[in-house]
Amino acid sequence: MEELKRTRDARLAAREDMEMMQRDADRKTHAEWTSKEAEFQLQQAKIRSKIRIEQNRAKPIDLLSRYISFGEESTEEEYEKKEDEFELDDPLNYLKGLSQDDYEDLVEDIKVVISV
Repeated sequence: MEELKRTRDARLAAREDMEMMQRDADRKTHAEWTSKEAEFQLQQAKIRSKIRIEQNRAKPIDLLSRYISFGEESTEEEYEKKEDEFELDDPLNYLKGLSQDDYEDLVEDIKVVISV
């Protein structure tokens, strides 16, 4: 009788260990997926921003992001290419003339960029 109880307890402990290992594996997979999702969202935001700038319909967040990212190039050649593409304006110029709704949209866009 004692041996049956020990065997049952051992099976229960083994099952709990397997469940715990499965939960750990699931957490790891979920963390990787979350990281990949965040990276994908960031890349998509950059692409959308670039397209809006190229089509002359840039939002203030696009211009501010471009201003901030200027100079992050890894080589001198990339820096010079980017420098030829546009002239850096005072970032405050991007904010002049915005309506209250535009300011509110900009604040929300900044929050999104910061969170990503």
